[in-house]
Formats: sequence, C-alpha cells, structure tokens
Amino acid sequence: MPRWLVLGPRVFVGASLTAYFGIAGMTAWIRGEFGGPFLPLLLQMGGYTLWGIGLLAASVWYIALTRPPCPQLVGAPA
Repeated sequence: MPRWLVLGPRVFVGASLTAYFGIAGMTAWIRGEFGGPFLPLLLQMGGYTLWGIGLLAASVWYIALTRPPCPQLVGAPA
C-alpha cells in the first residue's frame, strides 16, 4: 500500500481539525463571537484540537517508521 494513500487523508484531516477548531475557533471564541455555555464549548473545541494534533503527530511517526532505506547506504560496506 502506498504511504501517501494512508498519510494523505490523515494529514488533511489533522491539519483541518487543528486549523478550524484550534486556530479559527479559539480566536473567534476569544473575540466573543461565540455564545453558549463555557465548559461544553471548551471541551468540544479542546477535544477536536487535540484530536487534530494527535493525528498530525501520528502522521509524523508513521512517516518516520515507514521511511524507505537510503539507497546509498544499503550497499555500503560497514
């Protein structure tokens, strides 16, 4: 399975969740453009932001884990 078939949606969704809820959502909330109870709004925004950051961190880990070996070092003598 190609790496980018797995990584593409993961990076897109992680970046989208982080940008939408973490940056735009918290900025609008601080500016007072959201109404509603404090705790449920904080838990929802924080949860989606952490989910996005977690997906991005898992993507970086997967990239490092599945990186192909360097072709110059494979046949090099030790």
